[in-house]
Amino acid sequence: AIASSPHFFKDQLVDHFAAGDAKYTQRYFEDDTAFKGPGHPILLIVGGEGAIPPSVGLFYPYVVDVLAPMMGALVVEPEHRFYGNSTPDRTSLHLLTPQQALADAVRLVRAMQVARNCSLSRQSSAYCPVFSVGGSYPGFLSAMLRLRYPAVVDGAYAASAPMRIYAQQVQQYAYYEVITKSAERAQAGCAASV
Repeated sequence: AIASSPHFFKDQLVDHFAAGDAKYTQRYFEDDTAFKGPGHPILLIVGGEGAIPPSVGLFYPYVVDVLAPMMGALVVEPEHRFYGNSTPDRTSLHLLTPQQALADAVRLVRAMQVARNCSLSRQSSAYCPVFSVGGSYPGFLSAMLRLRYPAVVDGAYAASAPMRIYAQQVQQYAYYEVITKSAERAQAGCAASV
């Protein structure tokens, strides 16, 4: 992780799918040291189920230290709604959903593109393509960003994403069963001890 100063997106919608314009402030982190301006990518590190304190800042140093300079990219990581400082009104807790989190990421990315003078047209040389990155639940969100918002997200990397569990193609505890069997093979009695 790369410690950095937080930024605050004050124009995030509490509910992206209902009438109304209630907003909340979403905390996010960014690194623009390698960004070469319009025409260069935005690498979106997808936040997950936890706060992102400034002492942690941007996850995935490889994205910031290697990929961003190689591509001249802007790196942005939004904090997931209802975690850390990104908390809408507590009466809105029913809006803690992956669908709302995806829409949050899209709204923030669009704001980043506009703020950086990136064209929103893929035919323009000033278009800033967006690539999302995440692991585990954020990996699932990364993949879903590409699938649900192909007009905004140009590519996605989903590491260790539980895609088949969410698709209900794998039983809920299948992972734990594999780990338990592996532990028992490695050392007899290990599974029972744990």
